[in-house]
Amino acid sequence: MLIAFDAQSDRGLQAFFELQYHSGPMLIEVNIDFTGSSDQKRQTLTRIKEVIHDIGHPPDPHCPDCDWFQVMSIVKHCYDEAVRTSTHVSTTVRILDANARAAAGY
Repeated sequence: MLIAFDAQSDRGLQAFFELQYHSGPMLIEVNIDFTGSSDQKRQTLTRIKEVIHDIGHPPDPHCPDCDWFQVMSIVKHCYDEAVRTSTHVSTTVRILDANARAAAGY
């Protein structure tokens, strides 16, 4: 499910999740940018990594919607962690189906 994770202590994080959905394979790109001191950001990013590790588990082949709900749950929990220490949080979720991925070069 999680295929890439980049935590940048000066900005925030970027994560990519891949899942199978009814319409075919999808790529979900999540960007969370937040303010705070370097130490606060480092601690928050560490907690966010733990959230992704704790919640992210192999998909259930008998439940095609489970991957979708699991990724959205991860996004919410990551956002909640960022809000705990930051006065400003910007979260962007970008969803690309197979056609959009090909057009974007992913």
